[in-house]
Amino acid sequence: MKNLVLTLVLLSGVQAFAQFGGGTGEWTVKRLEWTDQDEQNYGQFIQAIGRTKCSTVDECIRSEANPYRDTDPVDVKFRSDCAEFPYFLRAYFAWKNNLPFSYVSGVYSNDIEDRKKNPPVLAPGEVLKPVDNRYSALGNIPTSRYLIMPDSSRDIDFFTENTRMLASVNSATFRMAPDKEYKIDQDFYSPDLRLGAIRPGTNIYDPNGHVAIVYDVLPDGRILHFDAHPDNSVTHGIYSSKFSRSNPVQGAGFRNFRPLKVVNASSSLFGYSYYNGKATFPKNAQIPDYSVAQYYGVQPNLTNWKQGTFVRNGKSLTFYEYLRLTLATEKINPVAEFQGGLQELCGALIERAQSVNAAVDRRIYQQAHPANLPANLFGSSGDWEDYATPGRDTRLKTTFFELQKNATERYNLWLNNDFTDMKYQGDDLKKDLLRAFHATNLECALSYTNSRGSKVQLGFELAMKRLFLMSFDPYHCPEMRWGATSPAELKTCQDDADKIRWYNAEQGIRNYLQRDWSASSEITADQLEAGKYGTSKTQTVDIRAFLQALPSKGGAR
Repeated sequence: MKNLVLTLVLLSGVQAFAQFGGGTGEWTVKRLEWTDQDEQNYGQFIQAIGRTKCSTVDECIRSEANPYRDTDPVDVKFRSDCAEFPYFLRAYFAWKNNLPFSYVSGVYSNDIEDRKKNPPVLAPGEVLKPVDNRYSALGNIPTSRYLIMPDSSRDIDFFTENTRMLASVNSATFRMAPDKEYKIDQDFYSPDLRLGAIRPGTNIYDPNGHVAIVYDVLPDGRILHFDAHPDNSVTHGIYSSKFSRSNPVQGAGFRNFRPLKVVNASSSLFGYSYYNGKATFPKNAQIPDYSVAQYYGVQPNLTNWKQGTFVRNGKSLTFYEYLRLTLATEKINPVAEFQGGLQELCGALIERAQSVNAAVDRRIYQQAHPANLPANLFGSSGDWEDYATPGRDTRLKTTFFELQKNATERYNLWLNNDFTDMKYQGDDLKKDLLRAFHATNLECALSYTNSRGSKVQLGFELAMKRLFLMSFDPYHCPEMRWGATSPAELKTCQDDADKIRWYNAEQGIRNYLQRDWSASSEITADQLEAGKYGTSKTQTVDIRAFLQALPSKGGAR
């Protein structure tokens, strides 16, 4: 009896030690089901980390906002890519809370079957690209699933399982029709367009191959998110039309993890932990906040998703307007919204600087320029995948135009004394918007390190004016990465004639605000110079001029 009591005491101590990982990677499963409370706790975990504005995956996990940070090995550096980031955080939380975790480990593209039925007709000399399931036009289906759970012959370790998982998952696991039920359950479901269904921990899938995670929904309906990148950086932003809508079969939009329940598991001695078992998930109809309204509209058109409408209070809105107003618990303050958008742009530019610096530190710009660009600039491999910024730069430009669009709409409402969804107590909205701009322009300290290692002060306003001149190509000198045009600033750049040719040829792509395209083969400089890709129209971003051009109201409200 004495030995039994001692054994129970020791087991109790081990249990307490293992609850938070025990300073090792040991993953003990003590509960077989993700409950509503677990989902709530996961959301709080995500929210706390997102609010830190951490700039790398490792910094996020090491931050004081993570209640489990002191139980992690000190010699481990946590890493994750964009589409892996939600899986990494979900698995990390499961590990620390003694929960199981399961993920789709293999997918099959519907494009492959379509090619078999309808073989594409190739132009002379054209080579058929293999199907990339990250960008499949017809979406994917899950073919295999992996359950992270000890079995009778082995224990499990978080770091081993995390390595296995991150080698298996990518954005292709998000690219599935939300209203389809498959033999193997997909990892995510489509939530309803309401507060509580879209929440901290909800994932946002951009069909152009990027994934972000919601960490806050503000009272005025703005959705704050953070995301990881191939260089291990983490960025923060506000949800907007920079996240594209697309054919529902591609699964774009908001996706929540399906809650997991393991059945047929065996328990260890004294019921201390579980092993073996089978992963099960609720079907769509069993999930209380499941809905496909984000795809087909609140007045749906199930045969043509583009014709589904979003109507609120009898008024037809865009999807983005509808979502914002539906999530809002208070009216929108146009000055606070504008200031928040400016701060988002400032943060995005600072985060871009970190990404460019990573490429500079690796001396990528000192290497010879490749003979061609990847066929898909936004989803490649190697140094281009890790250090090029075409997607990031496009999102920056889209964020600006969204900010300008919203400011214009709010200003027109103010001109017409329409305060249905807006609150503003001032007398001169134009002046207050200019004040917000001036404050951000003064506070946003932005600089870059040039080719000689010297710091160049750039500033917010000048950086914004250069948005369409900034090179996304990591083989260009840092001066060109930041859109320098003056001989004085460019004199430190050592790019040769070939790189300068590439920079000039890529202007058409820099002008293009779409990310849902790729070439049939690698892109040549000749093709770019011939205007085959992108657009010749270069736009100018000038926030000050935009605000000054707003018409006067002609009197205080």
